Amino acid sequence: MTDRIDINRLGKLNVALDQDGFRFYDDDAAVGSETTLAAEDTNISRNREAPFRIRVQTDTDGDAPAKTMTLQYKEVSDGVAEWRDVPL
Repeated sequence: MTDRIDINRLGKLNVALDQDGFRFYDDDAAVGSETTLAAEDTNISRNREAPFRIRVQTDTDGDAPAKTMTLQYKEVSDGVAEWRDVPL
């Protein structure tokens, strides 16, 4: 089974924060040597059991406070699902 993963939401901050980009990688090698799965800013379809990596670049105007961000997801096929935190 495959699910599309949309990356369009980051943790809530009280500062203007923009997502500059994201990219998916196969979890097949050391950091910096892994295989890219798609071009930057391109969603992927992948077996939900297959491990992968994602890099997200953010930008802000001014100095952002030190905050821990939360990556969230929801299944595209479920139009009423709520956003869920990615478990760590």
